[in-house]
Amino acid sequence: TEATFGLPVFRHPPDHEEIARLLKSAMQFPERSHLIGAYALGKAQRVMRLLREAGYDRPIYIHGALAKLSEYYQSQGIDLGQLEPATVESGGKADFEGAIVVGPPAAFADRWA
Repeated sequence: TEATFGLPVFRHPPDHEEIARLLKSAMQFPERSHLIGAYALGKAQRVMRLLREAGYDRPIYIHGALAKLSEYYQSQGIDLGQLEPATVESGGKADFEGAIVVGPPAAFADRWA
């Protein structure tokens, strides 16, 4: 979906297959959080929308960098479903067991993750 991966050498699996793998993992490992690295504009909202289209109806926890952009998408009629902040204030690590968490890739190297 961007020029970085526009060369023919890059072949990515179909998005619905990747989402199915993620949801299968979430079912197989309900005690674990599933972290998805996605850039704040476009990629994150695409992943959230694909999850919803696949039938995922639980809250999706998001990094603060995604919040305003995701709110904007929703204000424009793109239903991303229930989004919750993924912060220590909203719960400890154990509270995110079984959750899908979306954030910028750099955030997962930080203490935030």
